[in-house]
Amino acid sequence: MYTVTLAYDLRDTAFKVNAIDPGYTKTDFNQHLGITPSAMRNV
Repeated sequence: MYTVTLAYDLRDTAFKVNAIDPGYTKTDFNQHLGITPSAMRNV
C-alpha cells in the first residue's frame, strides 16, 4: 500500500515509483524470525 500511496503522491512529478518482490530470501537474519530449520531448507 505504501508504494501505491507514494506513486499517487508523486504523480505530477518526474519521479516514477516501481515495486518488486523478490520473494523470500535466505539470510542469517531470518533465523531470528522463528523460521524453523526445515522451513529454511525449502527456501
